[in-house]
Amino acid sequence: HSVGALLGEGYLGQSSPYRGMAPKARVAFYDLSVSGSSDQDSILLPGALDTALFPPQYAAGARIFSQSWGGSKEAYDSYCVEADSYLAHNPDVLAVFSAGNEADKTCEQEDGPLCDADSLVSPSTAKNVLSVGSSMSDSASWYELGLGYTVLKVTQGATAPPEIEVVRAIFTEAQESPLSGTLVVVSPADACSDLVGGPYSGKVVLIRRGTCFFTEKALRAQRVGAIAALIYNNQEGDPFIMGTGTDGSTPPTMPTFMISLQAGVYLGELVGSASQPVVVSFPYPGKDKKKRKTKDNLSAFSSRGPTVDFRIKPDVVGPGEFVISAMSNGSSASGGQPTCGVISKRGTSMAAPVVSGMAVLVRQYLRQGYYGNGTKGSAAGMVPSGALVKALLVNSAEPLTGIFDRNGKGEYLPLGEVPNYREGHGRVQLGTVLPLRIGAGAALFFRDRVTIVEGEAQSFCVSVVDTSRPFKVTLAWMDPPGSPVLRWQLYHDLDLEVVDPSGNVYFGNVAASAVAAPQRDRLNNVEKVRVEHPLAGVYTILVSGVSVPVVAGYPASQQYSLTATGTEASDCQGTCAGHCGGDS
Repeated sequence: HSVGALLGEGYLGQSSPYRGMAPKARVAFYDLSVSGSSDQDSILLPGALDTALFPPQYAAGARIFSQSWGGSKEAYDSYCVEADSYLAHNPDVLAVFSAGNEADKTCEQEDGPLCDADSLVSPSTAKNVLSVGSSMSDSASWYELGLGYTVLKVTQGATAPPEIEVVRAIFTEAQESPLSGTLVVVSPADACSDLVGGPYSGKVVLIRRGTCFFTEKALRAQRVGAIAALIYNNQEGDPFIMGTGTDGSTPPTMPTFMISLQAGVYLGELVGSASQPVVVSFPYPGKDKKKRKTKDNLSAFSSRGPTVDFRIKPDVVGPGEFVISAMSNGSSASGGQPTCGVISKRGTSMAAPVVSGMAVLVRQYLRQGYYGNGTKGSAAGMVPSGALVKALLVNSAEPLTGIFDRNGKGEYLPLGEVPNYREGHGRVQLGTVLPLRIGAGAALFFRDRVTIVEGEAQSFCVSVVDTSRPFKVTLAWMDPPGSPVLRWQLYHDLDLEVVDPSGNVYFGNVAASAVAAPQRDRLNNVEKVRVEHPLAGVYTILVSGVSVPVVAGYPASQQYSLTATGTEASDCQGTCAGHCGGDS
């Protein structure tokens, strides 16, 4: 599934609506599964990342390492040290790690505004990797899966009934047309043991969430002849998509939907008090006035930072809910047969390969010389460093809007200014930084593998002509590895400073609202400036080597990569005089 999202395309050249991010790329696959294990979460690493896992991938020709797995929660552990060490010693590689799916699990155990913090898993907490969280998919994807905003109507038994949102379970097929039936309440109410009473045959059953798997509830209703099940939540909040259980049972085929607690109580009381049978019909397309299912919202499960030393992770987010990609029937040894099917999954394990595919496209863009004017060969091809690929992905990121259903209460929470610990710098959008045709609007400036030493300052000049879009600058470097025993993990501290044509100063990773009283970043090896409403003219970009100490095994200097959404200035002025596009 992950490989399909990264580079899949139609089987044997056949036409298919499903394509990965980089469908002509090649893949070197490393199997981490535990032979004979029934636990899908079990992985077996061949040894240390820097000496055993990564070198074979490099030897096979890979330079983007897509990693949909994780270890300890929150820690800067040995995995992080190994990942940072390898990337610092192999500057042409970028490793992309999924951030984890632990945020809503944390919220089940505790309450409060920060219940979802500190839920990242290693090695996504490493400095040099690109850590990827999950954003929701475009609403078109939800509707293709039959998971769009749909409603239930009470057609008999109520006066002026409300429209009730219903959300189909992922384990049942979407209906081509609405179904109708008499609604009955099951006994026991949670359907966690065999149903009694009835009759249930030919009826739509109302079931309370809790105690057992959703699939168990639906299977029991299916066995007694129900035609559909409505499972209502047992806590406040919007209905969500029900997944399969982990007991290995065959999922039910009967249509199964979730509704909210409020809707469930309403329908239960209606059935108990109505003088005639209550008939319901569903699902019908409805208008999602809250725009819950949109690509501009964060997935509720996506793990969030900060790291233990308060670095910004994840770095970015990418679509991870729901991603339709290749389906596996298991290994041939276990009886699985080849399949051309697709399946929808969600998780940061889906988001990481999507962003990895974008990283592959960035490498192709630079290697094939698209960066001249947006056409192939318009500039000399170059082999980018992993830091430059990372900088371009971060620079492309745009802020999300918010998040729904945190803590099961259904409230909508804005995410605030970027960068933040929930989405990092935002959702990757390559179209905002990589022009693909002459006059496309975006302009690209970059410098790669620039060396700086402690106490040195270097300046670059960039012209901004298009003031209708934000001006963005990102600095990235591969820092020497830290240690689990250190309180602060950053060794080499570089600063990013941007001066606009009027002399206003912006510092890396400082939110727009804090520009008046900025605090320079002393923690992260990625710094970004975002000027929402830029002025036309020449901007000065300053990179400073604040602290570049000698670290055993590494030089007393630091290479960095820099990119900006502008063009190299040809007419220097102001603070850029004499430094146009070069080092000071």
